[in-house]
Amino acid sequence: MTGSTTICIDANEFPVSSVVVFRTQAEVARSFPIELQAGNNDIEIKGLPSAIQQDSLRIQGVGKGVTLLDHAMSSAATPFRSGSNEPVKVKELRATKKAAEAELKILTAQADVLRGYSKSMTAEHVKPEAFMEYLAVFGQAGVQNIDAVKQKEKEIEEIDAQIKKELEASRTSSERNEHLRSTIISVVLNSETELKVAELRITYVVNGASWTPAYEIRATTDTDGQLNKTVALHYKAAITQSTGEDWKNTKLTLNTTSPALARAILPHSGLKIQPGAAPNGQNGGFPDRFNK
Repeated sequence: MTGSTTICIDANEFPVSSVVVFRTQAEVARSFPIELQAGNNDIEIKGLPSAIQQDSLRIQGVGKGVTLLDHAMSSAATPFRSGSNEPVKVKELRATKKAAEAELKILTAQADVLRGYSKSMTAEHVKPEAFMEYLAVFGQAGVQNIDAVKQKEKEIEEIDAQIKKELEASRTSSERNEHLRSTIISVVLNSETELKVAELRITYVVNGASWTPAYEIRATTDTDGQLNKTVALHYKAAITQSTGEDWKNTKLTLNTTSPALARAILPHSGLKIQPGAAPNGQNGGFPDRFNK
């Protein structure tokens, strides 16, 4: 029985073949030259975008006599630095957040006390004048407590945003790129014979990519300074992507549909519809009202 062969591929070493950019996503096509041994071949492709949608992976190509046995997707993302490795600024922010959370607990407890005391008051033990006076105090204290809670919650949210910003800034460019390209695709292929030249093609959909149309109208004037009757309309597109992949010199196609719809629509040579009697007196499956 022929043993299994392991093939490791670093996607960073191969260019992207083509990209179809949708309004909020993109479908990426890549190809990798491989050499297969007879039997099972375990292929591991690392350095792929972390933003790949799990159910969008498609595997094609390879060669004659090759069967796809299995494929899987995993992540090797490195966590943000924590503990003793964190920057001093982040440690200070975490301490500030801890104090703010403690103050928020005190404010929440104060609200519970106010509600509990109001529930304990009964007409049997409290005079109407005292009750009305308490309502005024309770209302004012309640409003102040609510405002203080909202302010403290907002403060904690802002601290979290600062912590995230500081952690991201403390990362080196290589760490950020590694975090963006942490997906690993594992493929198991069975080849009937040894193949010196084969090609593994994969396509997947990624988030973090989009395009927006841009229109530019240009008008000119003649020698007399009069505006010409014709203008030029330039149609452009602004493409943004934060997938971690390099799309330089890559064939780009812009699409206004979603990836799922784009894959569902098949090309056809055209369809002509014209009135006429159906053969053998039949209506061709259409309701009778369409033949009247």
